[in-house]
Amino acid sequence: MVNLRYSGATRCGGTLIAKRWILTAAHCVFGVAESTLSVIMGLDRLSECSDSSLSPSSSSKNCVYGLVKQIHIHPRYDDNLFVNDISLIELENEIPYSSTVQPIVILNSMPNIGDMHLVAGWGYTSSKDQVSDSLQKAHVPYVADSNCIQLLLQMSSAAGQMCAGAGQGVDTCSGDSGGPLFMNLSGLYAQTGLTRLVLSMIMQSF
Repeated sequence: MVNLRYSGATRCGGTLIAKRWILTAAHCVFGVAESTLSVIMGLDRLSECSDSSLSPSSSSKNCVYGLVKQIHIHPRYDDNLFVNDISLIELENEIPYSSTVQPIVILNSMPNIGDMHLVAGWGYTSSKDQVSDSLQKAHVPYVADSNCIQLLLQMSSAAGQMCAGAGQGVDTCSGDSGGPLFMNLSGLYAQTGLTRLVLSMIMQSF
């Protein structure tokens, strides 16, 4: 799990997919200068990692820092239509794999309706506009579009999007965007989508 920070403050989540590449949502980095964005991996608690030493040389087992080289936003990203909300962050430095930092597997097939997924992030857990210090996780089922409309009152019918949630107070919130929607397949975590606030959307290739 990747913590994306904008000017030192948690902005979104993301996932490591290769030693120099992070997957996140386009709206998390749209209009953001590379120099203002930093990434941290391997942590569970935000307070474990200092904001004053965001450099690879300061990395430890639970605080692995990455320097942002370039942001690659999907060329057909449209914030109004909720489509192509996907972006890649290219890093200057290679991220060493360890027991706390591993790339996630990308699931190339659609899950079945009802399949249980996980969402994770450091987003808000109340209306106090404050991110969580500890990484939070929740189980949510993949639901049909018709159920999504009833639960969330908003759902784009654009191809390549999916909805996950139970509508029982278990959801993502501000600060969780860009984080993974993923499944536990016999101990192997596979990502099926990206979180966009209360909507989780299936990934679309560049």
